Amino acid sequence: MGARRRAMQDVILDDARAPVPSPPPAARGARPSLVRRWWPAAAGLAVVVVSVGALSAGRSEAARLSALEAVPGILAPLDGPVSERWRAADLLWLGPTEVAGRLVGAESHLDGSVDVVALDPRTGRRAWRTRARGPGSVSGWIRCALPAAPRPAANTPAAPQVIVCVVTDAVIITAESTSGYIYSASRSRLVVVDGTTGAKVSDAITAASTSVTAFSTDLLISDVGADGRLHLARTDARGRSTRWSVTSPGPIPLNDSRQRAAAISVAGGLIVVDAGSTWVLSGGGALIETWAPGADTPIGARVEVLRGGLLGKPAASVDGVSMTDVVAPGSGRSFEAAGAPAEVALTDGSLADLVLLQSAEGRRLLAYGKDQGELRWTTPSDAGALVIVDGRVIRAAAGELESIDGRTGERVWTTPAARVRRGPLATDGRLVLLTRQDLGHGLVLAAYGLDDGRSRWQVDIDENLDLVTVAGRLYGWSGHALVALR
Repeated sequence: MGARRRAMQDVILDDARAPVPSPPPAARGARPSLVRRWWPAAAGLAVVVVSVGALSAGRSEAARLSALEAVPGILAPLDGPVSERWRAADLLWLGPTEVAGRLVGAESHLDGSVDVVALDPRTGRRAWRTRARGPGSVSGWIRCALPAAPRPAANTPAAPQVIVCVVTDAVIITAESTSGYIYSASRSRLVVVDGTTGAKVSDAITAASTSVTAFSTDLLISDVGADGRLHLARTDARGRSTRWSVTSPGPIPLNDSRQRAAAISVAGGLIVVDAGSTWVLSGGGALIETWAPGADTPIGARVEVLRGGLLGKPAASVDGVSMTDVVAPGSGRSFEAAGAPAEVALTDGSLADLVLLQSAEGRRLLAYGKDQGELRWTTPSDAGALVIVDGRVIRAAAGELESIDGRTGERVWTTPAARVRRGPLATDGRLVLLTRQDLGHGLVLAAYGLDDGRSRWQVDIDENLDLVTVAGRLYGWSGHALVALR
């Protein structure tokens, strides 16, 4: 039996390697025979020291790359230029993950049918296909979540990882806008598929407005009731057993499409519910932070979970400059800083003591101390997703690819990289990869050295691709096809 439903309540927070030894200079007047005898021995010593140094450096680099392999989003080492291995068209991307060693997704067909599929990441061939909806008048309308694989108890076989999808079978017109009609779901099902075999675990009617989000090995299931209130529950991976549930204090407001809808996201072990106002919940369902937009809040501003479990809450502008309240949930610690949270696409965990913000005009990157909020450094840098590796901040900005020392804010290197697409960068710990327009070549995938920024190679690609890393493998996502690159 699930825990009792409880209403959300507002919470107010008070706010160096050793050098190779050089041979000593021959003493003036020293006998030539002694000099001749010394040099062979010194040469032998130098060879030994250089070899040991090179071996030590090789081991250090191997250890560094080995440690990076455990970082989600880091590529396996690339040995040279990549090429397209296979592509899967009509695939609805369900997120950068593998289930039982296979890529999972959903295929939406012209006849309205929808399949959940698993692909061999080496060949792109389907390992299995499961029909989620037959042909009909509804096209698309499938939303899926991929809970993490559960850890088996001692002497107990592991439960299979599952794919959970809300499949809509019927829709209705709820509004009309200048761009056309706006639809909402009127009949939906919750479909659970075994990620190893593709077998259907369950297929049951659910609330038409149901949405699912993965939370570790569990699910977050939400819907908007007839009373306009948002209902959110944390359940087991199959949606059967409720761990806790909460209900919004009142009806959530209508959005621009005249619908009541909420966006549920998960980061840093926190749950962010954006439904006009924002609620931040702990994994146990406790309300730990709230936020409501003000009259001068910039369009699109929202609460974000920052690195280290901090929250970035849009604050009132000061002298026309957008501000952010950086809050440590539950501790009462906070500080206000200029700018908005910078987008960190990938981090290896270094620079954990910094909060990175982008200036309001989008022309400077600012680094604040995590605890006291002091401004550590600022550097010219356009807005865009950044990568943090080995204490450096890597980003493409203002026609350049740049590497910034995260301790000082000084530029380590810059290299020309004009017309870079705004998609994420990718790295294997030695190279930085991006897609850009190249005069005379069209679209290219280009690789630069992480250590010096020098161009290593580039290959032509035939369409705009967002780079995606899954289990150390490189893919390109075009919005209607997944392309395997290697």
